[in-house]
Amino acid sequence: MPTRRRALVVIGGAIALAGCTDDGDQPETHSGNESTTGTNGTVSNGTAGSTNTTTEVPAAVAPEVEAARQGLEAALSTYAGFAEADEPTILDVTSLNQAYDHLEVLDELAEADDALDDAERRVEDDTGGIERLRREYYLLNELVYAQWRGQLIGITADRYAGSTAKSSPTISLLESRYRDMRDKQGSLTRRLSKAGSHLTDTFQPDIGGRELYRRKIRQLRSERSTFEVYLAAHEDFKAGVEQFNAATSRLANDRPVSATAKAREAERSFEACRSTLEGATAETLTPVSEAFRSGVDSSIAAARRLQDRADG
Repeated sequence: MPTRRRALVVIGGAIALAGCTDDGDQPETHSGNESTTGTNGTVSNGTAGSTNTTTEVPAAVAPEVEAARQGLEAALSTYAGFAEADEPTILDVTSLNQAYDHLEVLDELAEADDALDDAERRVEDDTGGIERLRREYYLLNELVYAQWRGQLIGITADRYAGSTAKSSPTISLLESRYRDMRDKQGSLTRRLSKAGSHLTDTFQPDIGGRELYRRKIRQLRSERSTFEVYLAAHEDFKAGVEQFNAATSRLANDRPVSATAKAREAERSFEACRSTLEGATAETLTPVSEAFRSGVDSSIAAARRLQDRADG
């Protein structure tokens, strides 16, 4: 099990527990007048000549529930801590973050899960929001796995884009990286679908906050869409490489007319690939998208130079 680290991150949406004591008793009220506690859990001010008022006393939260809340806070903090921002949130951890370690976050979530199990067994009422915390646990768990899948695809996509910059990309390597991206894309899609099913309009998370989770799901969906663009661009790029290699071979065998025709086919394939890449719009993946487009642009230029050589 990897060493756990807890980043010091301010988590929006955490609930401060006011008025709780270690033994679960309600806190005393101190004033210059006698006060009595009613049977309905309120405190009545019995000052003569004044209007009686009642003040709600916050219910004590069971230790198991508080442990679950702290476990979720620690998981969210550890997740965000893999980013390099000054005050990071999980939005700062993108699919290009190679430092992200989902096992460290799952370690924290496991503690929250155990505490929730204890709370569900021992706590008779749900005044501490056990059901909400359990639902947030499920939501965060799906996001942790989705982030891991996105990270793995991002690493492979970066390597694929790097291959396009070579003067003679290796077809087998391109195919291998394409299949790797494609296979992991399905898992990312399923995890995001499950996360979205937990974040309904009526659900109010206690720790991360609904808006943070909504933005995270949108971010990962945007990255997934750009990964789909990379996959769609593969066939045209692969075809262009094959056609370019064929043109080079024909020119070497003194077949300039045939070489010119193949070089033009390669140029058209590379241009089709470049057009497809215009749909890669995820800002968090800009470095990979730019590297991919740059590699394709170089291939287009090479195909045109090959035509000039064959025509000359």
